[in-house]
Amino acid sequence: MRRQNEPTSTVAPSQQQPRVVTLPAAPLTVSEASALLRIKVDEIQTKLREIGAIQEDTMDNEEDDTELSSTASASLTPKPEFRLDVDMMELLSMEFGIETNRAEEDVVLDSEQLLMQQRKVDTSTNDVFAKYPPRPPVVTIMGHVDHGKTTLMDALRRQSLQQQSKSKGSKKTASKKKKGGKGSESDNVAGTEAGGITQIISAFEVSLQGQENKVTFLDTPGHAAFTAMRHSGTHAADVIVLVVAADDGISEQTVEIINLYKSIVKGSSESGISMVVALNKIDKPGIDVDEAKRRIENQLLEHGIIAEGIDATDSEYGQPVQVIPTSGLTGQGLDDLMEGLLLQSEVMDLRADDSANAEGIVMDARMEKGLGAVVDCIIRWGNIKKGDVIISGDQVARVRMLKDVNDKVLKKGLPSQPVRIIGFKALPKAGDPLMVVESEQVAEDILEQRLAMSGEESDRPDGQSSDVELHIHGRRGGDSWRVKKVQAKAGLEEADGSIRIPIIVKADADGSLSAVRDSLVSLGQKSKHMVVIDPISEGIGEVTASDIQMAKESEATIFAFGLKRIDQGILNLAETEGVQICSSDIIYSLLDSAQESLGSYLPPTPKEHIHGRAVVKAVFTIDSNDGKEKIAGMNVLDGYVYKATAPSPDVSGDGSSAKLKCHFRVFRQGKMISPAGETTTASSLRRFKEVVDSVRRGDDCGLGLVGFDGFEEGDEIECYSVEMKKGVL
Repeated sequence: MRRQNEPTSTVAPSQQQPRVVTLPAAPLTVSEASALLRIKVDEIQTKLREIGAIQEDTMDNEEDDTELSSTASASLTPKPEFRLDVDMMELLSMEFGIETNRAEEDVVLDSEQLLMQQRKVDTSTNDVFAKYPPRPPVVTIMGHVDHGKTTLMDALRRQSLQQQSKSKGSKKTASKKKKGGKGSESDNVAGTEAGGITQIISAFEVSLQGQENKVTFLDTPGHAAFTAMRHSGTHAADVIVLVVAADDGISEQTVEIINLYKSIVKGSSESGISMVVALNKIDKPGIDVDEAKRRIENQLLEHGIIAEGIDATDSEYGQPVQVIPTSGLTGQGLDDLMEGLLLQSEVMDLRADDSANAEGIVMDARMEKGLGAVVDCIIRWGNIKKGDVIISGDQVARVRMLKDVNDKVLKKGLPSQPVRIIGFKALPKAGDPLMVVESEQVAEDILEQRLAMSGEESDRPDGQSSDVELHIHGRRGGDSWRVKKVQAKAGLEEADGSIRIPIIVKADADGSLSAVRDSLVSLGQKSKHMVVIDPISEGIGEVTASDIQMAKESEATIFAFGLKRIDQGILNLAETEGVQICSSDIIYSLLDSAQESLGSYLPPTPKEHIHGRAVVKAVFTIDSNDGKEKIAGMNVLDGYVYKATAPSPDVSGDGSSAKLKCHFRVFRQGKMISPAGETTTASSLRRFKEVVDSVRRGDDCGLGLVGFDGFEEGDEIECYSVEMKKGVL
């Protein structure tokens, strides 16, 4: 296996194993033939003229839909919709030195399959693969929240910059300092994260040893809400650095990452990903590094991952992994970690064709003022440049501007490089593949085939918007939420007894939007009630007046995440319309607010407060406006006895408390003898002859009740209230 720093021999074309292509029985357009054979369209057109398939003296536009058989001719420059039958494809392939097989069945390869076949052809043999230049490894830093992964990455970047400064000399160092705070700010990822936790995927390039060995680092969120982002980071990576705190060990998110790693390794015929474990926070007092390392190695073994040096049967999940003690805070072990990453990448022999059309993975997407849709992605193969036509998911675009992660304009993006693409009219989804195609026609063909395969055009009812329309406009098609609102305005109860709670979600980027939406929906799934959290609208960007109007009409709460600020005019409008907006830059803070605010949609729950107890010492009769009234002469044993209302023990945020109506129960030898339910109230409460509102513990008083007068000496009387509390998810 060739290492990254070893020279590669150039293999002459005649010595290379010929490429073999399977030809479909169905005719192909020139652009489809170009993708299948991996030959440019203009070269195919030239070759067709050379072999006489195109007669230079013929130009018949009416033959656009005819097939170009081996005996037919077409226009001087055939349009992409012209067809090449299998005989012509065999002849054309032979001219380019490509061997062919005919498909046994009448299989129709769509444009996307043809594009995906390009790389399979190029990497089918070691000789072909070895001619490609080495590419930098993509290393994703992953781990449980607060295990120190972002701090560790800060330390790696700082150490890398120090090495670069030494190699470049003091002049470069001074130049870097002159550029001001922006550079120094970028050295500290953790310091700029809201709440001190990672909530976005951040990427940057560093040189680990000198200037030649570059590494692309990804930092992924560890919070449970950002599962989708971790998936994107894992699938984009060559090496996972799994950060495990020495004082904690393997946790829930750590297991999730391990399972992701195992699924990728097991599902791939190639060893496309490897893992290095960083045993972090070894600087903490009381940490025995050797003991912590043994403990983590045993925990890894429980999950099928073998650490280097462990005497165990080979794992089905790749090679044994390195466990390297580190401290992001003090810098301990960073040299060992960087050396381990370089070794791992060399063993993997990472290469890519940097002259081919780019393929990559969308890491995140967001709307930026003045730029429109901004898409961050990692290039895995080929190159991308300004003017290229790209497709990702159900979005097609032409690259209007290309930037690096520091927002500097790039001429070209190369394999393993994180790039920022500007040119999409709408946002692709985080985690979707992205690829450069030959032309807009090819992109439209792929998009049409994707829509046909998903059945969106034929299966969607009239008037119902697609997911794309929902994503772009932030509004679900149809009026289903209006119908639900009319069905049950009080409680929003469905036919099955569930409670449907409408919400509107706004976020700063696509990855964040998905994470927040899914987390809010999961609150309903975890609720003890039958609750369905219904995102009636979601979108990227600022909260707008139309969002307020929709929230008002549907009685929805708006949740905004990662927005720098909400316009004061919008806040005033929300207050006027009675719409609640919950906004935060920290995911767990937003979810706490959601627990509180969404409880208002649930039926209130009764909470009983017992204010005081008293024992009857004597019973006597007095004259009242209604005639004779029996009075219980009693002594207050605990708390207070109130005549009409009592303050709620639950004090609100402003220090006030609600006034609660008081009721009474009478017990004799432990059994309640007064009427059940909140029906018994006080008709009078006196201390001696004075009418009072309350009597405290230890004092004597006389109490008359409405609805009960059968007092006896020794009875116990309880003063209580029932407060209706807002529902809790």
